[in-house]
Amino acid sequence: MVIKDSYTEEQKRKLIRRKLSVEGHYEEYLRDLEKQGWASSSIRETVTGAIDKIKNNTRSFVIYGEPQCGKTGMMIGLASKLIEEGNELIIILLNDSLKLLKQNLHRFIASRIKPTPRVVTDVIEHGFIDKKNIVFCKKNIRDLKKLSELVKDKKKVFIDDEADYATPNAKVNKDERTAINKAIYRMINDQTVYIGVTATPARLDLNNTMDTDNEQWVYFKPHPDYVGKNDFFLMEKEAYQRHSISTNERKDLTRAVVAFIVNATYLNCVRNLGRLESENYCMLIHTSGKKIDHKTDADIVRDVVSGLTDSESGSRHEKIIKEVAAYVNKRQKIKEFGLNDILALITQDISSHEVVTMNSDYDTKDQSTSPSAMFTFYIGGNVVSRGVTFDNLLGMFFTRSAKHNIQQDTYIQRARMFGSRKNYLEYFQLWIADNLFEDWQRCFVYNYISLETLRANENAPIWLSGGRITPASSASIDKRNVFTSKGEVASRKFDITDHELAINKILENQSIAELNKLTEISKLGIVSDFLNVIIRFASLTSGSSLRNINLLPMRNVSISSDFHDSLYRDAGMMGGTDYKGTNKDHHILFVKNS
Repeated sequence: MVIKDSYTEEQKRKLIRRKLSVEGHYEEYLRDLEKQGWASSSIRETVTGAIDKIKNNTRSFVIYGEPQCGKTGMMIGLASKLIEEGNELIIILLNDSLKLLKQNLHRFIASRIKPTPRVVTDVIEHGFIDKKNIVFCKKNIRDLKKLSELVKDKKKVFIDDEADYATPNAKVNKDERTAINKAIYRMINDQTVYIGVTATPARLDLNNTMDTDNEQWVYFKPHPDYVGKNDFFLMEKEAYQRHSISTNERKDLTRAVVAFIVNATYLNCVRNLGRLESENYCMLIHTSGKKIDHKTDADIVRDVVSGLTDSESGSRHEKIIKEVAAYVNKRQKIKEFGLNDILALITQDISSHEVVTMNSDYDTKDQSTSPSAMFTFYIGGNVVSRGVTFDNLLGMFFTRSAKHNIQQDTYIQRARMFGSRKNYLEYFQLWIADNLFEDWQRCFVYNYISLETLRANENAPIWLSGGRITPASSASIDKRNVFTSKGEVASRKFDITDHELAINKILENQSIAELNKLTEISKLGIVSDFLNVIIRFASLTSGSSLRNINLLPMRNVSISSDFHDSLYRDAGMMGGTDYKGTNKDHHILFVKNS
């Protein structure tokens, strides 16, 4: 067979030039993502936005997205584009975790990015080999000091992964700097661009970390296969399985492990029909930050596996088989598949299992977070709380609660179940106590309103708190530059001259549901950005109940009042008689001055 070369001489020269240069990797990387089935449009949009900010001389800003939405993939694209734009030194800052360093470094190198990234210790030992460099550095004092010796006088771009962790200054109100914050701050000069990347930007903003300009932030939109806070916390009907944990945690964990094994077995047989290879699935168990509790959890998992494999163990084997039967009978599709067939498949496959403990004792071990066995169990505390991505995560057992206030940034980051789960979301299980779920849900409700308002207005964001929920630790909030008030969330003021009659007519129309009234008012073009955020939020949390809104009549403010001009007061514009006893979730008031 003779294969004719279809390239022209000009095409060959162009191809060779591209291959011999770092130019072109960015587009090549995006094409590779598309070939693998990943949508690259959100990465392109975010990278373009970030590059535009830099070209417009923004020196410090944040790229924010959702937990587990593919930020590492975006950072690869961003670093590649920054190199193509002529930047010669890109520094990737990561949390002080060897596991995270290996995970992210491997992802960057596997993308074939040019130049190949190197860790700071390697650069210290061998120096800068290339003209252009990408350097990885963990956020600990030892590595940051080494980095500072290398780069403090160089032109550079920092990409700070999980920027809200370790980087903010917890001594901001004492006119001091914490060690990590100080070490990074000293490396920033007039030739430096700082880009913080995080799913929880509130702490960075409230702390005024690295003087980030919150009106120049860039939003990283999730890819189409992403499932996150909307799916797990804000929808009226849950698309996954949620189970309440009782006071008997050992019994509940046993049930959770059994359910995970059944679901993974069923998915491998039904979803992979026609394929010989099996998928490896994993379950995350996060009950405590104490290592002794991790050992207890691991013993419970092994006890279940042992009960399934050892038919001669008598009562223990019978107990586990009864748990399998009880769960199968609750799931109609699996029940129709057949209990005996499920048991036969479990018996055949359960030997392919692994129990992985991930805490500070094990952080240095080279353990992958892609499950290596058909049934893989990850058990841990702080190490699994943020940054770590678990592939094919099919279940999460979560009881890590706070005794006092709950910080939004901490608990939002613990939502390790977010990510690419759409293919098996209906079989995903979250085991959690009802009161902890309600606290967690409130974290995401406040986070949703804050970020949607920020995206709509592109102004300084409003960070909400309430009950036991706070956006960040009080020590991290820069009290000199942050305005704090209690009460309502307010839109900006707007001119009502040409719209008052139309608004009142809509408000007084009893035949229109409240949510539809807001939609009609939004169509008038009045603070539509703010109203559309409220409409989307109310739609998510009210479900089919379009009247779950208390839409009050327009109120005139007396010209003699001290808030006539501002249309705002710390005590709030609504009183108890406006909302108490209404049995509504949302209360909205239009306030007018002369």
